[in-house]
Amino acid sequence: MKRLLSIITCLLIWVGAYAQRGHFFSSDLFSSSLISGLCQDRMGAIWVATDYGLNRFDGYRFQTFLHSDADPASLQTNVVTTLLCDRDGQVWVGTNKGLDCFDRSHENFRHYAFPDGNAPRVSCIIQRHDGSLLIGTAGYGAYVLTSAGGQLQHFLPESEDHYFSRMYEDAQGRVWKSGFDETIGCCEGGRVQHYPSVTGTPQSFAEYRGRLYALGLHGLQVFSNGSFESAGVDMSAVSSKDVVFTQMIQSSDSILYIGTRGQGLYRLTGQRLEPVSAHAPGINQSTAKISALCLDNRGNLWLGCHRKGLLMLPQHPMQFGNWSFDEQGIILGSTISSVCQGDDGILWCTVQGVGVYGFNAQGRIVAHPQAPEAVEFIWRDRQHRYWLGTDDALFAYDPLTGQSQKKFDFDCDRFNDMTSDSQGRLYISTFSRGFCIYDPQTGMLRNHNFYEDNDSVKGRLCNNWVMGLAADSDGLIWMATSSGVSCYDPATDGFRSQGWEQLLGGVLRRVRVAWRAAGRRALAEGQHRHWHRAGPLPLRPAVTPCGTFPWQRAVAEQGGELHRAVERRRPLVLHFYGPVAVPDGPPHLCGPHLGQWPD
Repeated sequence: MKRLLSIITCLLIWVGAYAQRGHFFSSDLFSSSLISGLCQDRMGAIWVATDYGLNRFDGYRFQTFLHSDADPASLQTNVVTTLLCDRDGQVWVGTNKGLDCFDRSHENFRHYAFPDGNAPRVSCIIQRHDGSLLIGTAGYGAYVLTSAGGQLQHFLPESEDHYFSRMYEDAQGRVWKSGFDETIGCCEGGRVQHYPSVTGTPQSFAEYRGRLYALGLHGLQVFSNGSFESAGVDMSAVSSKDVVFTQMIQSSDSILYIGTRGQGLYRLTGQRLEPVSAHAPGINQSTAKISALCLDNRGNLWLGCHRKGLLMLPQHPMQFGNWSFDEQGIILGSTISSVCQGDDGILWCTVQGVGVYGFNAQGRIVAHPQAPEAVEFIWRDRQHRYWLGTDDALFAYDPLTGQSQKKFDFDCDRFNDMTSDSQGRLYISTFSRGFCIYDPQTGMLRNHNFYEDNDSVKGRLCNNWVMGLAADSDGLIWMATSSGVSCYDPATDGFRSQGWEQLLGGVLRRVRVAWRAAGRRALAEGQHRHWHRAGPLPLRPAVTPCGTFPWQRAVAEQGGELHRAVERRRPLVLHFYGPVAVPDGPPHLCGPHLGQWPD
């Protein structure tokens, strides 16, 4: 079986009917554990407001923006109170001293002056149906901003309400607001009509099934016949708990998600409130104090957890399942370097500096056979023989018994990759020394490298740093090197059978790997964050199906879908470490795992 893809990545998850598997980002990754707001911009980045700075998560890392006295275009203060990403892609930042807008072109902030020289604490920001912004403050009323280049103006006469903690515009254009008491205001025609709140101080608003709902500290209420009344929701799931509600947000499929202060997340479907069961290593979601909620553009739910961090819960089944070492009590402190398929559903993998592990079809670790030291790679050829590569040697191997036999030593930096042809010959990337061809039947070993004579007919290998190998159905051996793609033809023992000796030379700083697909196309990925497709014609950029985030290994494209470039029907298995963009979700971070992409 082929060596399976190694990606820099990923949040791999499997979602049940009501139980969800999430990914947790500890507050150690950003500027403060006190999260006050979340939003997603149109580039896909998640913004996190805290009491000490603003943070942007781009799928790879968190970047913190802080106030600097020496930089007038920095945040005007570090206490960020609320966020809004508007329909034009602008990121608006409310602070305890006013309003900022992020300037993407300069990576800094524009400051907005309030009338009368005030510098109020901004409590909430909403965008109205007409595109204007409403900015609510603590003690100074609400303000209107009709355009990014405009000026703030009073929303209501100064004699009206001064405290705007939460705001919401309904389908009729009425603006509903709450302050610091147990009343709800309806702003219409320049006046505010007040209504008593029957469930405590209002925290959030939403239109659910055609009716206006308000979330109070102690429950849900609905506006009906000119007043607010209990929503009549089945609260039996929380009846035995002293639950305090904090946040509410509505998904595109009309589910209300409701956060609590210390009892995690709930959801309202129909008229029944039920807890959301979610598992993520590093946090107990059922006891989280939820201070902020955000739905991203794929429907994934992000939770700001007080003094804990950021939790992402996928709202739709994703394309990957997850097999984790950590969750089975095995702490590796290393990375998965290769996988191969065994018999009876067993999947074998190597962990750098640790050894060989076997997973069964259910993702449970069932074997940890003895193996040579410094094992880097496991491979099973077409004759069903297993091979192990270490830093400096190749071994014949039996994972069922743990027995190994050294075949020869390598003089190279490390063993990097392997493939085989229909004759049983092995092609081995001897990193920094080109590649070797080993015939197990004869024991003959040959090496091809850049320093060979450049034959005018056969050509030569374009670079000794070979990082990926793949054999196609025509018997050609494709190689990804540090200076381009090379193709070796065993029939001619040459590198020019396709009419060229090197592809992508000078296009990419480094090519990771090349796969050959049906229809005589090869796909390669490099550091310029594009995939490239090749055939008899010159290579050209192809659209990256996972956005702008680079994969460390490429997969082939067939029929509009992603596949490994091999003729098989089993699920695609990936091994990864670090951040990645998965085909049906934003990029995330994780530790060493194995994941399956089902057929």
